[in-house]
Amino acid sequence: MSLKFQGGYETWGKAAMDSFFTVISYMSTAGFAICDNSMWPWLAGIVLIALNFRGPIVAPSPILDVLQSELGMSVQTSGLLTALPIACFGVISFLALPLLRRGGPDQAIAFCLAGILAGTLLRSAGGTGLALAGTVVIGASIAVGNVLVPVIIRRDFPPARVPLVTGTYTAAMNIGSMTTLILTAPLAAAFGWRLAMAVWCTL
Repeated sequence: MSLKFQGGYETWGKAAMDSFFTVISYMSTAGFAICDNSMWPWLAGIVLIALNFRGPIVAPSPILDVLQSELGMSVQTSGLLTALPIACFGVISFLALPLLRRGGPDQAIAFCLAGILAGTLLRSAGGTGLALAGTVVIGASIAVGNVLVPVIIRRDFPPARVPLVTGTYTAAMNIGSMTTLILTAPLAAAFGWRLAMAVWCTL
């Protein structure tokens, strides 16, 4: 199996490292600024959530040619694996409000993370139909989560620290994206595309 990563490992690697050091800087600044050790677990939780909010979306990108070959996808169909989650952002976000009203932000974000896990596994489990269905589940879950996380940040952190925590969250999403883009193709070459796509549910 021949895998080619378009964009260059050096370029993406530098971007990933820049994002990593940005997160460390934000976490350090935010943690010391809050001056309350009880806030560190919440800050770490926000970072872990952020890592799950972009990686599953971009995972197919480096191996689209492999997916086309293995699943018999056309170029147009394989493009849906990256386009559908973005479409969900504009269509599904309205579900965040009913979830908030029904169970509160903590239960709602847990539901979103469970959806990302289920969608990632579903996308890697079968043929084209399951891949597209899993992609929709991932996109819908992240679309709702994008609305919920700012609510949680405003609830759990002092108002003066919200910009720092939000910056940490944003930088962590970038790390998730870059890490996934860099490692998916090598993982697919070593272990197959199904494992390479499914492994990102472990974050």
